Amino acid sequence: MTILDRYVCREMINTCLFGLGLFSTLLVANHVFYVLRVATQFGAPVAKVLPLIALHVPFLIGFGMPMATLLGTILCFSRMSEAREIDAMRTSGVSLARIAVPVVIVGALVAGANYLLNEQVSPLTEDLYRVRHVDLVRPSDLGIRRNILFREQTSGGSEIIVFARVLDPKTESLRDVTLSEYRGGRLYRVIEASRARWDRASWLFLDGQMNLFQDFTVSTTFDQMRLSITRPPAQLSIAEKTTAEMSRRELEAYIRGLGAGEAVTRRRLLVDLYNKEAMPAASLPFALLGLALGLVPVRSGSRSIGFGLTVVALIFYYILATSAGLLGSSGVLSPMLAAWLPNIILALVGVAITYVRR
Repeated sequence: MTILDRYVCREMINTCLFGLGLFSTLLVANHVFYVLRVATQFGAPVAKVLPLIALHVPFLIGFGMPMATLLGTILCFSRMSEAREIDAMRTSGVSLARIAVPVVIVGALVAGANYLLNEQVSPLTEDLYRVRHVDLVRPSDLGIRRNILFREQTSGGSEIIVFARVLDPKTESLRDVTLSEYRGGRLYRVIEASRARWDRASWLFLDGQMNLFQDFTVSTTFDQMRLSITRPPAQLSIAEKTTAEMSRRELEAYIRGLGAGEAVTRRRLLVDLYNKEAMPAASLPFALLGLALGLVPVRSGSRSIGFGLTVVALIFYYILATSAGLLGSSGVLSPMLAAWLPNIILALVGVAITYVRR
């Protein structure tokens, strides 16, 4: 990595961290007001409120990282353009394409960090958040719950994801249950049962089938099977997770539990599934677009233009993502293309503007 690359990367990282701090503060502040309102309504102590706020922070940071990358890149190159640093580089024979190399590096690093945060940290903290949220509000409504999804980590290091069509807290039972167990990052087995019953601090699965995936697939049926899943029914009586709060594995398990007659729902969820990679990866096209917008001539000393361009670009991206998602859910576009199309368009727009400014 050359001195130029290190310099541009350092400048970008500083402004991106500023952007991340700005967006995270706004998002966390909004959540703090919500939690305080709920805590006041139910008379919850501060000791329960503060962990609830902290547990939701990783999800909010992951949500804000692509936006922070866009704002940071615009501010970085607006400042460098205003200081004539870009002109000095180009006079020295450095092309805009060469200047864009560290932009791509930083954008790719942010995208990778965002994906790891969304997949490895946020799902775990969101599970704890939901459990503590139930403890905070102490819901009296223990009626039938539908589309229950939760995860467990076993003592042996396996990850278990359970999806159930129905939870009946009064009888402490689940119906139409699908369990997916991962070992070493790979799908190890899938258990499908017509029902499961909470019995002696664990779940007893009844009338089901187990598929074991090794070098070959082994299938067997069972009348009952006790599994060391220790989460009680009271902790499952939580509002259904949104697809944004699920990890990729959780969403895959959710889709696996859908029936054959739910094709529209399956297509919509497949778009959300591919968005698990496409949304974090948006940091890269946002960085390219930020480079292009940062090179737009602005009045000396004006910083508000950077924030204005960020808002316009985010609105443009939201319209693209919403439109592509609707086309993917309706079957006009494939789910994968629907998820990645906004990123492709954004990157092409950024490259085109940069090419015009060369």
